Amino acid sequence: MAEQDVSPPLKLEVENGTWKDAEKPWDVNGEAVNLVARPSGETAKAFCAQPGTLHVFRGVKRMKEEPAPAGCEAKVMVPLGSGVELIA
Repeated sequence: MAEQDVSPPLKLEVENGTWKDAEKPWDVNGEAVNLVARPSGETAKAFCAQPGTLHVFRGVKRMKEEPAPAGCEAKVMVPLGSGVELIA
């Protein structure tokens, strides 16, 4: 299998939130969550060199679909609704 055929693990960082260890959710400051996504591991460099599309979902609703940015870091802002949200 070619190195380019293996997707690397994706590390997500919440820029405007705090992890609540007891409950296991993020407590986000504001009406949107600001995320930084970075591929990591052995295949990250080859993965980042390929063209691609970034898909962002909130629950089952697609919030964004755009060309992946150049380089190995994507910054994404996802508007939040009320209550608990699942973002993927």
